[in-house]
Amino acid sequence: MFRHTNIKTLRLALVLILIFSSSCHVAVADWSSVISTSSTTGKVAIAGDIIEFPITVKRGYNSSEKSWCALSVSSVPKNWSAGFYENNDQITHLNFPENENEKRDIVLRVKSSNSASNGMYSIWVNFMPDEGGVTVQEFTVKIDNNADINMNMHSNIPGLATSPTEPVEFVVTIENNYDHRMIVDLEVTEKPDGWDVQLFEKENNKYRITKLSLEKNSLQDFIVRVNPPINTEDGVFSVMITASPENSYQNICQVLELSVKGDLEKNEALTITPTKKNLVLNPGSETDIFITIRNSGTQPLIDVELRLQDVSGISSDIRTFGAIEELEPGDSKEIPVHMSVRADASSGSKEILMRAISDTVHSEDGVITVMVEKSESSGLVGIGLMMFSFLILGIIIYKFGRR
Repeated sequence: MFRHTNIKTLRLALVLILIFSSSCHVAVADWSSVISTSSTTGKVAIAGDIIEFPITVKRGYNSSEKSWCALSVSSVPKNWSAGFYENNDQITHLNFPENENEKRDIVLRVKSSNSASNGMYSIWVNFMPDEGGVTVQEFTVKIDNNADINMNMHSNIPGLATSPTEPVEFVVTIENNYDHRMIVDLEVTEKPDGWDVQLFEKENNKYRITKLSLEKNSLQDFIVRVNPPINTEDGVFSVMITASPENSYQNICQVLELSVKGDLEKNEALTITPTKKNLVLNPGSETDIFITIRNSGTQPLIDVELRLQDVSGISSDIRTFGAIEELEPGDSKEIPVHMSVRADASSGSKEILMRAISDTVHSEDGVITVMVEKSESSGLVGIGLMMFSFLILGIIIYKFGRR
């Protein structure tokens, strides 16, 4: 009987001890002025990746007094780095003012080594409240260098056509599927010789870019402006854009194709007609002509302007200010041009090439032929002017010489 009673007493004592122990554990946790919780303590990455672990820090018990918590990293793998961040600012302490019980969301940001081999790695951190025990927590990173980079890049229209004189803009989208912010390096890694390829900001396409900062789980557009040389022959050409996370050896690529067609430069939608195609002018003479620009297409043309080729001995001045802002379908505009021949211009036939251009198309090239002739009358006039000059000079010398 006594033995049976002792066994029952012993069992009751063990139960009470377990209950007491559990109660003490909860009391200690609740008693701490600040506690931290982490929903994710392990992630997979490739060498060189930046890994972020979200952490929530809050008061451990109901209190109106101010409290604080110190944050520290006690152990990281060799050549790795880690720190605590709040709103992208690195922190070492969290302060909770009086009567403030809001939760604080922070991250443990870990930068893995570029040379890290496959395997499991541990990062140990400490949460030290002003009152209560220190919490030590382990976060693990599994390095798998065979894993794909968690980013993507694409263009909804990766192929365009243009004439050799027209630049083309591609819109490229890059996606950051990581749950943390990424700095991405952008580079033109392949292009035809002599081509000009530039990367521009989407919102303001005047600013060239070499990097992008992408928020977690976000996407961003940028512009690839391709300008082929004017002597480019017809064909299909490729441009490759490469994006790589900062300090990482992995990257993603987007290939863009540009079809160059010379016949796109000549477009019947835009025509030019001079009032005179053949002119006969003497050295020192001048004349005015008009060139009509017409939109024969079905779409409005923007920023239409006339261009004339320079020819030795002949000046062609377009008497307008700037381009035609908009030329509606069926509308035309007369452009006055003042042409003058220098007095020392050589005789012979000279061709002046002209072309109208808009924001999208070019006209066919037009030609004005100028025949420079030295007539007998112009020669007699020249001799007469020369004799008159000598006569005036003689009178001046005679008059002032007598004094």
